[in-house]
Amino acid sequence: SHIDKVEQGKHYRINVELIKAKTGGKFLLEGKPKFKWWRVVYFCPSDQTHSVTKINKGYRLVFSIGWIK
Repeated sequence: SHIDKVEQGKHYRINVELIKAKTGGKFLLEGKPKFKWWRVVYFCPSDQTHSVTKINKGYRLVFSIGWIK
């Protein structure tokens, strides 16, 4: 688990999970995301602790866009 540190402002990120692992690979976020729908998560990684559990079978593919405001 970690928080993404930034020099100034806030870090925002949108993750779209394109392929889910067969087992494991679950995205964990402390608190509620700003937006969540299906496999899309919009959150503030500079404010929220986040991690991904170990992938036990298969693989995970995520399209991720981030910016600092």
